[in-house]
Amino acid sequence: MAQIIREDSVFIILIVFLIFMVVNFDASMATVFSLMILADFLILRIIEKHRTDYPFERTTKNRFKSVIESLIIFGGFIFFQSIILRILSPSIQSTTQSISTLLSLYATTTPALAGNIVLTIIGFGIIVPFVETRFLARLFEVLIDRFRLSGKLNDSKTWIISIFIGVGFAIYHLTARRCGSAATCQNSLLLITFVFGTLSALMVAHYRESKQAVALHVFANLIAILFSLGIFSAIGLIP
Repeated sequence: MAQIIREDSVFIILIVFLIFMVVNFDASMATVFSLMILADFLILRIIEKHRTDYPFERTTKNRFKSVIESLIIFGGFIFFQSIILRILSPSIQSTTQSISTLLSLYATTTPALAGNIVLTIIGFGIIVPFVETRFLARLFEVLIDRFRLSGKLNDSKTWIISIFIGVGFAIYHLTARRCGSAATCQNSLLLITFVFGTLSALMVAHYRESKQAVALHVFANLIAILFSLGIFSAIGLIP
């Protein structure tokens, strides 16, 4: 019988792997996300619980469904982002060009692909989005608890908190999300990052757990890494 993935188990696995990466792969990245996962763990231990709790996994019954739903949401998000790019960048005339530009923007948000490719995929494609999304979900949980809200999507205040999380997510990535001096490019990145953070918070509120939002972030980062490695060009998906 499948067991629910416990928060403690998640933290132990992540911190052990991040410490390994500090020594053997990318010290700066691994140190930053080690601090983030430790902060997440401390917040979990010291906050006063009221009515709302968003664990990584609440039930094992919907694992496959969660992945499929997250993939569908990611597809819709890609489509929405392509519309944003075409609005902010009139020079983009086709959907293919829009998606190609979008993936280029994604690639600029991913740290330099130096070193072992397997560790890059595991580290930046899985561990980083896992830690970031859990931290985002924890902050969302703290705010919902602090203001004693229902945390449900039919409550307008939940949407306000989600937007606030999206703003914080965009501000958090001000340094990481750079693409040169093109103002349109930077505006696109900030807007996309804000929407992504807001969407992630809303997914946590809807599912009452964070694994779907984690899966969404993993899909986004893996797509960026594969694009940076030239995989899509090699198989002819992107010119």
